[in-house]
Amino acid sequence: MQGVDVYQVLRRKGVSLLHHANTVTTSCSLLRQGGLVSRGHAEAHNLPQTAQYTDAKDKKYGIWHNIFTDGVDIHKRARTRNFYGPVLFTLRAEVLLNLPANTHVQVTKKNPANWKDSDTQSDRVFASVEEMQAGYRYGEFGQHIMLRIPTGILPFGVTPISIRLDNPHVQLADSTDAYISAARRLWTAAQERKVGIKWQQYPCQRGCKCVSQYASGPLDMF
Repeated sequence: MQGVDVYQVLRRKGVSLLHHANTVTTSCSLLRQGGLVSRGHAEAHNLPQTAQYTDAKDKKYGIWHNIFTDGVDIHKRARTRNFYGPVLFTLRAEVLLNLPANTHVQVTKKNPANWKDSDTQSDRVFASVEEMQAGYRYGEFGQHIMLRIPTGILPFGVTPISIRLDNPHVQLADSTDAYISAARRLWTAAQERKVGIKWQQYPCQRGCKCVSQYASGPLDMF
């Protein structure tokens, strides 16, 4: 599908923003590249990135070179940490109207982590604008907007990019505050590329479980 077609369906569904969550290490690489990049692009160019539990399936099913975005803020809606990472990039959905030449856009019906060998292509992605219009549901965490861009990068452009960073309220192994350490790394990466950013500590909703989840789990994504 074309970006303009996907954009029109998303807007009719009430989606105005696209979200991309990642680890601090990978996010620093994105900032230094000046845009979102596919994991395949990062690997091919030896860019630092943190392993994700979906990597093996992304390679297996031919989407390793896709850039993933979500039409919903998973952290906000689920009131839990986003397990792809504590850094949330947010772009206006209008970015779909000005994609690089020859970009191919697909929207998944379910999370590729749940794809099976027995699936048909129609089990995995919407085949047409009409099918997406009928089947896309705002808030379905498995319905990702995937961009296959020939260069492997979706530039941030000249408008400052919105970044929200989780504050786990814990210290790293070297006794530094995890939030402050991550913020410094991200800010340094942005300055190196001269990327404009709109910065905010992630504003958790009442009942959000992310802090307790960070306290009981590893901090490898910081």
